[in-house]
Amino acid sequence: MKNIFLCLLVVGNLQMIFAQSQEEAAICKAIEEETLYRYSHQFDKWADCWVQKPTSFFCYTSMNMSFQVYGWSAIYQDIKEYASKFSADDRVTFQNENYKFSIYKDVAWVTYTQKSKDGKQSLHQRILEKVNKQWKITNLTEVTLSDYIQR
Repeated sequence: MKNIFLCLLVVGNLQMIFAQSQEEAAICKAIEEETLYRYSHQFDKWADCWVQKPTSFFCYTSMNMSFQVYGWSAIYQDIKEYASKFSADDRVTFQNENYKFSIYKDVAWVTYTQKSKDGKQSLHQRILEKVNKQWKITNLTEVTLSDYIQR
């Protein structure tokens, strides 16, 4: 009886770990697609990566610029306008690493570092909501670390 209980406990924990890793993979995919679609100017696909609510938030900070945008309508307009200053690049290559996840039922908090092909490193934070069984971004914060002296 003791062995059966132990086996059930182990199987249950393995199922939780597997489910968690599936959620983490789905979240990473949502984050990577949002980045790709933003930089390649595929705005309809990019918009589908977002929770489109007045509570959505986008924040970017570097030594050269800082902006905070509240609400989906403003985020869509500002990012589309800002992106139009640059050519579309569907070969965007970023290396995301050091992911840290806090996943609840329908909300996830994720932090990670990102390195771009030009060597810049940035710290990212995302809050995602699960909408119709798909993870979507509701909060994006990015700080370009390579612009600051790190301790």
